[in-house]
Amino acid sequence: MGPLTLKGLSRPVQAAEIAWTPTLAGAARPAPDYRVLGPVEVSGADGLPVRLADPGDRVLLACLLAHPGEVVSAEDLVEALWGERTPPDPRDALQTEVSGLRRRLGPSAPVEATAAGYRFTAPERLDSSRFERLAAEARRLSGDP
Repeated sequence: MGPLTLKGLSRPVQAAEIAWTPTLAGAARPAPDYRVLGPVEVSGADGLPVRLADPGDRVLLACLLAHPGEVVSAEDLVEALWGERTPPDPRDALQTEVSGLRRRLGPSAPVEATAAGYRFTAPERLDSSRFERLAAEARRLSGDP
């Protein structure tokens, strides 16, 4: 599989483009908010940014968010994280990365393990999914197909 890309975009996501960007704490949200329209970032349920300083966290999260609700294979995640410098036990190293990401995202981290890989299980909390839903609703209300 080639580079993982965000749905609806024509170019691959590069690790250097994935940045943690602080946001102003606004009104409290009922659940964490995941954003990919702009820099990849996460706001906690309190509206404050979740710090993902580790590049592995950002790459792993970006890969999962690029395919909301779909299983991303362990092999693809290992390739995205380490490329040709694969650790001696890639499955164990991947589990360690996922465990660290879950710990930083908090107890309600929507990352599910499957036999084939991992899946982001809360597409409704992803800004691009909300955008698609709202755009479809606007088209429906305006009478556009």
